[in-house]
Amino acid sequence: MGAIGRAARYLARKPGKAALLVLIVFVASLAAMVSVGIIDGASSMTSELKAQARPSVGVYLEDGSLVPADVADDLRARRDVSSVNRMGSVDAFPEGFRAVDAAVPDPGWDGAVRINAYDDLSQGSPFESQLIRLTEGRLIEAGDRGVALIHADLAEMNGISVGDEVKLRGAEGEEATATVIGLFSAAGGNEGEQGLTTSRTTSFNQVYADCETALSLGMRGYQEVRVEPGDPDGAEELADSLAEELGAAYSTETFATACDRLAPSLEASSSTAVAVLALAGATSVAAVTSVLVLWGKGRVRERAVLLSLGEGRAALVGQACAESLAVAALGAALAAAAASATVPVVLRTVLPQGADALPALAAPFALVAMVALAVPTTASAAVASATAGRNPTELFSERS
Repeated sequence: MGAIGRAARYLARKPGKAALLVLIVFVASLAAMVSVGIIDGASSMTSELKAQARPSVGVYLEDGSLVPADVADDLRARRDVSSVNRMGSVDAFPEGFRAVDAAVPDPGWDGAVRINAYDDLSQGSPFESQLIRLTEGRLIEAGDRGVALIHADLAEMNGISVGDEVKLRGAEGEEATATVIGLFSAAGGNEGEQGLTTSRTTSFNQVYADCETALSLGMRGYQEVRVEPGDPDGAEELADSLAEELGAAYSTETFATACDRLAPSLEASSSTAVAVLALAGATSVAAVTSVLVLWGKGRVRERAVLLSLGEGRAALVGQACAESLAVAALGAALAAAAASATVPVVLRTVLPQGADALPALAAPFALVAMVALAVPTTASAAVASATAGRNPTELFSERS
């Protein structure tokens, strides 16, 4: 019988030992694969955020009044500004659909909704900070006209879907029609109790629209105008220049990029994953080696018999390697299957902003699996070589 046949028979006769080694390889491989997945996820997210890094400068009036439209136009015309994101709001009445009932009456405005206006919803809005998440459709982008996003519950209550048109009426009778391009809800999926809120201020009745739509409904200016510098490294310089030109009535504020804001959490997640990976590696090597050494000592007489019957030392080493390779392959395969289901969940938990930047896991998992196969196989080969290299008479004298 060959080495592989004897390996198969031995594993069948010793299922407890085989299961123990499978369990050790599984646990160690799973911990390593999850750690590698988090490290790769943090790296992928960092790279994506750096590619999308867009520092900006906010401009607003100190007394809280609205920034006039002509000031926003002047900012847009500057050569050192690449884009402008105007931010404002106006209240309006829905036409042909109904707002979610409010907890508190709002005389004169009962049934109204609040229009939150942006040129670009991906920057400076609750969507960027993950307070609100898009559930269907897309966000408002620069250049959009006549578009809106509404709360998923408001849409369900009124039978509104993405692609439908909604009509709105301003306080002085202004009218506007917008196409619904997206639905949203709170990041947690449930806003909970609204407390003492009127229809306009309850989260279910917040509508996000482009600035042109809001202006047509009576919006008179902007709470803030956020500008992006032409030079990504020139945000501070642009802020100083704007503060000097606009005068004391205006304030400017430099906003860090998403990469800068998330860097600490990304670094912490990566550091933790590296520590877990190192611990899993050290623990697994020690555990596997210890088990295989004990396993080898218990087989001294078996190997002495085989040597006495003329079996070659290479065949004994080959049998030990085949046994370890089989159980390690099973443990690594089970770990890869479990990690494939676990890592995306873990990444969405520890790095929720990177849910759309999940890394390709096949290559790192394959690397961990190769190590998981190499460690027990190498240890088994070393133990078997040490035993097979001795005189059979000496081996018979040792207790199994």
